Amino acid sequence: MTLRLGLYRKSYHNLPVDPTLPRVFVLDEVISREFFHYSLHPTLLAEGEARSQGGEFLIGREAEYGFRGSLGISLSDAKYRDSDGVWRERVIDIEHAVTAELGFRTRNGWTFTSAWRQIGGLRRTPYDAYLSAYYGTAVEHPEYPNYSRLPTLHWLDIRLERQFRLGRGDMTLHAGVWNVYDAEEITVIFWSNRFNATVYDVQFSPVPVFGVIYSF
Repeated sequence: MTLRLGLYRKSYHNLPVDPTLPRVFVLDEVISREFFHYSLHPTLLAEGEARSQGGEFLIGREAEYGFRGSLGISLSDAKYRDSDGVWRERVIDIEHAVTAELGFRTRNGWTFTSAWRQIGGLRRTPYDAYLSAYYGTAVEHPEYPNYSRLPTLHWLDIRLERQFRLGRGDMTLHAGVWNVYDAEEITVIFWSNRFNATVYDVQFSPVPVFGVIYSF
């Protein structure tokens, strides 16, 4: 039996700040912007601050044969201080994550595993619908940085594998399915210049996975 509990608190100083965008946390732009890029900042000052804190809990049972399983829960809080001195939520402030795994291994090399996961959605700054439609491009609402949150994501993965000796090494054949029950939560929201409207993507449909591993 494994039992683990951890707590943490971190502080960050001298982070880049754009004086013309006092409420924007520059380091998170690569996550929040479309196509994962940083915008151009002619002037950056090393005056930013951020902090994160949270806890992690894990309980599990590992066995050479028979049933095995684990449950992991983490809670987190991530904020930054803008140039106005206000502490705001970061894009990566997902708040929680849960992982539950259950598996079974036979004595003749078969192993079945299943893993259910849930992760809080990323934060995002809502678009100004009127200005975005008027200019034909994404215009974020400057008064509400990271005010909205994407839906919580959840999915189930399963995997079956068979291990056996082959020559001087070990062969593993495995097959499985990601997102078994076809969860379709929204993963990203962005502005479409083509439709001049907000569009979104959802989680991928069930994906079959196959593989061969040989180790020696």
